[in-house]
Amino acid sequence: PLRSHLQDMVTSGVYGYDPFLSDSVSTDELVMMSKSEHPVLRLAALNTLIEKDSNDYNLIIENLYDTAIVSVEEGEFGLNRYMIADYLIWNAEWKNEKDFEKTVEEVVFKHNNLRAAYYILAKFEPKERYYLIIKEMASRERPFEETERALYSLALYQKPEDISLIKEKFYWNYWKMGKLSFQIMRKFPDTSYLEVLRRYAISGYWPAQNNYNHPFSEDWAYENFCKTLAYYNADTSAALFQRIIDRFDKYSKWEIDEFGWAIYAAIEEYPSPLYKNILNDVVKICKIDTTSRIKHLVIRSKGKNRVKPEKYNW
Repeated sequence: PLRSHLQDMVTSGVYGYDPFLSDSVSTDELVMMSKSEHPVLRLAALNTLIEKDSNDYNLIIENLYDTAIVSVEEGEFGLNRYMIADYLIWNAEWKNEKDFEKTVEEVVFKHNNLRAAYYILAKFEPKERYYLIIKEMASRERPFEETERALYSLALYQKPEDISLIKEKFYWNYWKMGKLSFQIMRKFPDTSYLEVLRRYAISGYWPAQNNYNHPFSEDWAYENFCKTLAYYNADTSAALFQRIIDRFDKYSKWEIDEFGWAIYAAIEEYPSPLYKNILNDVVKICKIDTTSRIKHLVIRSKGKNRVKPEKYNW
């Protein structure tokens, strides 16, 4: 049965949930499978071994070099492609903080070509010994959702010489910017970012299309854009808000309502005399009842309080 099962796996070329391996295959057989030349068999064996052994730290460390790409069936999320090392890391649980931190160090210092390296950066404090690695990661040509995380970590160091790099990445990827990009511009403000905000504003890339790299996020990019533009409290901010409103006739009613509410909420959070006419316009166009002070869905749920896990996850 095992041989036939493995042949079917190789033929399909796809890895998915497989109770047969955990229920019917011995640890010794799984170890032999993990050394297979076929990446689907390696991933299946390694993932099953980790699950059986409550995620053995050594097994993960030993396979960080495995960058073969495997198609993984993930139910309603469809078929996705992962490097084997990335998949093992994202599905692992570490038994203690020490092993988890050692894995983080190993990934970031020696295997920072992995997507997992970019996704763990948010847990890093801005220690000087990480700086050059993070800057190099931020400088690479990577999917922007990864670059954005590296840029955020880089911005934490608050080094003036990094602003040009951050701005350039934003400028050439403006339509991909998500929550983290706008947070950088608010937490570590610099007037040079107004050029990025201007490009974003004049692009016409708005609600119906927006949320490019965060399709399941509640923090929609156009909302974060409005908040960031209002935060800068500059003549440029007011002019760009006015330009958006002047072009409302090019949008659908739904987009006008969504964008109007986003502008209203942003100016409520960062009020300024510069925005008086803007606020009056959106209130009138979107028929906002300012007396009720009801918060629109722009102020989205932040989720329930989470209990600290007993195990450590990426």
